[in-house]
Amino acid sequence: PADRIFAMIGLSIYAVFASLYRVDPTWPRGLPAEAEEISAIAVNHLAETGPEIHVSQRGSSLDPILVFDRAGRLLRSWGNASVSFVNGTWGSHGLNVQLGDEQRFWIYDMYTGQVLVHDRNGVLLNTGGSTQGSAVFPSIQYGNVADGDFGLGTVAYVADGDGGCNNRVVALNTSAAAGNISDPGALLWVAGNADGSSKQVSDPKFESPHSLTYHRRTNTILVADREMNRTVMLSSGGQVIGEWSCPALGGAGGKAWGVRGTFHDEDLVFVAAAESPEDGTHQFVHVLDGSHIRSDGIGPCRVLQSIPLDPSRCVTPHEMSVDAETGDMYLACVTANATQGNVAGLVKFERVRHSGVVLI
Repeated sequence: PADRIFAMIGLSIYAVFASLYRVDPTWPRGLPAEAEEISAIAVNHLAETGPEIHVSQRGSSLDPILVFDRAGRLLRSWGNASVSFVNGTWGSHGLNVQLGDEQRFWIYDMYTGQVLVHDRNGVLLNTGGSTQGSAVFPSIQYGNVADGDFGLGTVAYVADGDGGCNNRVVALNTSAAAGNISDPGALLWVAGNADGSSKQVSDPKFESPHSLTYHRRTNTILVADREMNRTVMLSSGGQVIGEWSCPALGGAGGKAWGVRGTFHDEDLVFVAAAESPEDGTHQFVHVLDGSHIRSDGIGPCRVLQSIPLDPSRCVTPHEMSVDAETGDMYLACVTANATQGNVAGLVKFERVRHSGVVLI
């Protein structure tokens, strides 16, 4: 009927212009005052005792990983037995959770060039990398390893690195080589520098691939290429498919710091961006429409919402995480002076719902 068609059109227009996300000013409720430079977040909505938010922080008075419930209450901490500690700060740059029957937390340690795999209680299970380097044989090395995400089955993707000796994305088969993620037998491919290895499949000309996320619907990878202020799309085989370089991602001199997505009921891509130098004056989380992404093309860059970040709560937006159950998004901010009361650069964005309808 015509009235239903017009109602749907009106809802679509409303959805485009209404806010999809808003800052939750009450979260977290239990962040210790000693927490500094929040670098990364991983939401485990499958935890047996209830959903948990694992947060990487660099303050020397606390463990590197703090665990909160959804209400923002601090539950426990871990990581001091495995994460490096150099010059008074922890080396945990990135953090993500490999979901499944037994959740695994991957810490990307930029100081040692290591990928550290833990269970949800912080017990170290696996280590990738030894010392910083570019070699992939006789063992895989990493530089200032930054971030990672997980593809189909046992595939893991690693963003390497954060201004170090490497500018590449590495794909691993975590079930190969008896599960040893340092073994070259676990290496599927490298996009970027590969020390002459035949596993190099492309050279996207990255300059600090700082963050990445797996796009489930298309089986592709989106990479936040920080110094180039762009989001690069790779195929599951590591080939470059396209890129977004929206002016709104930060403008002249801007940098794309983090990228995540929600790909279950919705298809949204989140990009954290800031002008350089990072002084808090022009910094945003952009919510982009991922519905036009195809396996053979990234499609148009459509910004649905740009959320300015209050510098009293966040300076230098960094890595992010999305709660796969609620759609809420969490942002880490690394600059030490990003404080307001007991908040040290940790921001939650609530998914906006109106009368039972989720805006999209």
